[in-house]
Amino acid sequence: MTPDAREDGLTADAAPDAARPGRVGVTRPAAYSRVQVALHWLVAALVVEQYGTSGAIVRTHTMHMIGQRQNPADLVLHTMHNRLGLLLTALMMMRLFYRLWAGAPVPRSDGAAGSWAARTASGVHAAFYVVLISEGVAGALASYLWWPASTLHVLLFKALLALVGLHVAAVVLHQFSGTSVLGRMGLRWVPAFGVTRSPARREETST
Repeated sequence: MTPDAREDGLTADAAPDAARPGRVGVTRPAAYSRVQVALHWLVAALVVEQYGTSGAIVRTHTMHMIGQRQNPADLVLHTMHNRLGLLLTALMMMRLFYRLWAGAPVPRSDGAAGSWAARTASGVHAAFYVVLISEGVAGALASYLWWPASTLHVLLFKALLALVGLHVAAVVLHQFSGTSVLGRMGLRWVPAFGVTRSPARREETST
C-alpha cells in the first residue's frame, strides 16, 4: 500500500492510484476508508444487540398490559434497546452522508460493475440504509410518541433479518469462490477459498 493510501485510510486492497475520498470528479474510491469499515462493524454489533434485547420490549409491555410487575432486568434491557436503537439510527445516517461524500468501491462480482450481481449488491446495500433508518424512526415514534408505529417497526425488523441473511450468504459465496470481500472490511486475515479468476477471465464470463 502506498503512503497516500495509508494517509487516506484505505484498506490494503486499494489500488496504488486510489482516489482520495471527496476528490472532485471521482465517484468510486478503490477501497472503503477506515471510517467506513469502523462504522460497518459498529452498526453490525448494534444490530445484534437490538436483536438480543428485542424480547425485553415484548415482555415489559405484556406485563404492563396485564397489570403485573415488570422484571427490573427487562426494564434495563428495554432502555438499552431504545437508547442504542437511536444511536444505531444516527450512525446509519452518518454512514449515508459519509458514503455520499466519499463514495464507495464497486461491489465485488464476477462480472462488470453493471452486471446483475453488482446491481443486486448495490440494491441490497441501499435497502440496508432504507430499512435500518426507517426502522429506527418507527421505533422512536412507537417508544416516545405513537405506539401503533410499533407494527411498522416489527415489519421492518423482519425485513432487516432477511437482508442480513442475504448479505451473509453473499459473503460466504464470495469467500468460497476466491474473492475476499471480508478483506475489504478489515478482516484480511480471513482466507478466501477457491480459485480467484483474473480480470480478463471475469470479463469473458460477463459477455
